[in-house]
This record gives sequence, structure tokens and C-alpha cells, in this order.
Amino acid sequence: MSRFYEHLVEGESASESLHQAMKWMRKNGFTQVSQWASFTLIGDDVRLEFGAPEKETPTE
Repeated sequence: MSRFYEHLVEGESASESLHQAMKWMRKNGFTQVSQWASFTLIGDDVRLEFGAPEKETPTE
């Protein structure tokens, strides 16, 4: 999951982030399908913007 979130924070879409995480797992010793194939994306393929929340400006 940490690989998934690393890619998501970098601005990749959810599906691409999941793909990259699964690819990393296969290359790093998780060779059995049961170790990485259970992760699925349900819902929209979104990109999330992480960062500091915008400050509200007071209205007069």
C-alpha cells in the first residue's frame, strides 16, 4: 500500500498507482499471484491533489 500511495501523491492516477505498486511487488519477491492480485480499484480512476489546504480569506 505504501507504494500505491507514493505514486498517488506524486500525481499519478489511481489505476496507474495501483499498476506501479503491483509491478513493484512482482519485482521484489512477491511472485505468487495470490500475493499481489487481490488489490483492485473500485470506482472512478481519479487523480488526487495533495498539499497544504488553501487559506480562506476573510470577507468584509
